[in-house]
Order: sequence, then C-alpha cells, then structure tokens
Amino acid sequence: MAHISTLVKDIENVLLNGADVTEEQTAEFGQLVARTMADRLNEKKREFTLRLSNIGHPCTRKLWLDKHRPEGKEPLRAATKLKFLSGDLWELLLIFLARISGHEVKDQQKERRLHGIVGHSDCTIDGQLVDAKSASSFSFAKFKSHLTPEGDAFGYLGQLGGYHKSAQSDDSVTDKDRASFLVVDKQHGHITLDTHKFDHDNIDWEGSILERVDTVSNPDVIPPRAFSPVPDGYKNKTSGEFVPNGNEKLPINCSYCDQKFNCHENIRIFLSSRGPQFFTRVVKEPKMTEVSREKYETQEEADTGTEGTS
Repeated sequence: MAHISTLVKDIENVLLNGADVTEEQTAEFGQLVARTMADRLNEKKREFTLRLSNIGHPCTRKLWLDKHRPEGKEPLRAATKLKFLSGDLWELLLIFLARISGHEVKDQQKERRLHGIVGHSDCTIDGQLVDAKSASSFSFAKFKSHLTPEGDAFGYLGQLGGYHKSAQSDDSVTDKDRASFLVVDKQHGHITLDTHKFDHDNIDWEGSILERVDTVSNPDVIPPRAFSPVPDGYKNKTSGEFVPNGNEKLPINCSYCDQKFNCHENIRIFLSSRGPQFFTRVVKEPKMTEVSREKYETQEEADTGTEGTS
C-alpha cells in the first residue's frame, strides 16, 4: 500500500518511466478537464460570499470591500483568467499523476462545511487531505522550504486548516492531525509536498469564523487594513543598507489585490522592469513611466507574475 510520504518520488518515477494507465482513468481525467474548462469559460459574475477558500484570507478589509464595494474592483485581465484556468488544469494533472502512480485518491472537490461556511477541498491522498496548487518559482520556494505563517501572505494555511477541520468526521480522512499542499512549479515543473500539523483543539474555529462573518457583514464599519504601505528607496552599494527616499508603495500582497484602488485613494502607478509599482506617497518622482489606472487596466503586459499561486 502506497504512503503519501513517497508521493513526489512516485510521481517523478511515472514521469520518467511511464505507467499502465487504464481507459477508465483516462476517460475520467478527460471528463474532469472538459468540465473544468466549461465551468471556467461559462463562469458568470456571482455575488460575493464567504467560503472556506477565502475565510482565512489575512485581510478582512479586502473581503469587506468585495461584499460592499464590488463596483471599484479591478477587472480581471484575459491573462489573469488564463492563469486561473491553467492553474485548475495543473491541479487536475497533479491529482491524476498521484492516482496513476499507485496512491489512493478520493473525494475530489468534495463539499465541506465549517460553522455554516461552505467550500470544496481538492482531494484526499492515502487518507490525508490535500490541497493541490500550481505556483510561480518564487512562491514554490516557500512551499519547498515549508510555508510559514510569516511567509503566507495570501492565507493558504488558514484555508488548508479550515478544510482539514471540516473533514475531522470524514472516514476517508484518516490522518486527523496533518494535511498537505501538493505544489508544482509551473515554470520549471518541480513538485513538492508540504505537510502541516494542525492542533484543532487549540484553535477557536467557531469564534474566529463567526467574528469574521459579523465583521464582513456589517455595512457601516470598514475594517482596518491588514498591511501598510512600505518605504521605497535603494540599497547602498557600499554598506548594503536600505536607504529610504520618502516615497511609499504597496507591499507585494497588496499590489496583487484587486481591491487596492478601493482600499487606497490616489494610487499612482509606475511601470518598472519588475512590473507595475503602486505608490501611495510620492516625495521624489520615480524614474519610471507613470500610467493612468485606465491605461494600466487595459495593458496585459502590466501583470508581474512574480508571486502567488493558481
């Protein structure tokens, strides 16, 4: 019987040496791909709801803005939609490879509920709940070295923990203490399994969820920002010390947020070789090309692609 601890090695062995894939397995994979494509391409604009996939987001203000001020949300680019679609397909491929490498895969996209919040977990592999992800090389490195709360800018640990807590009474989840991220570096093809232990007895899931629901539901009080602008500047070539220049800009997780223009007034956008930089305070004019929000939102090349998962 396969054990999840050998999952990455076994997937790599299949990729190197092949496997006996049945017609039933290929037909099921093809159906999942077709259904995923149809779901993404037929996706209609839906009213915001709290789900297990976003309840652990580190910024309650972003969730509040999604619910109460959706009209100012940054529109999705075609490139971003393709990134999401390719992320879905990567995840299906990872799970398919896990199955044909001899591991027991169950409960793909099974509905989970936790104190009234609904979500769908990716699967269980060998009795352990697994969240499959594709990531840029930058983000992949965080999972490869074991994702920490300090490095978890997008709330992935809260998401995984919520799914795991909701599955405690599920017989197919035999590992009641741990859950894992199965992650692929979509740029280089590397795979890692990042396993986390959750002490649910010492986590007040009900209290934290109900508090977040109340905060997000209140139309009269906007929550404070979870992250503050960071100083801009340069590194001294001699000392290596950072020298601020008086400007301030959004940190990287805020720069990826589609509610940044609702959250901050008078953001100025400058394009650099590393992608767009969003300045909240300008004392010294940056030596970059400034663009309007309208132009930024119509430029596909404005995507940075340096952080995050799909």
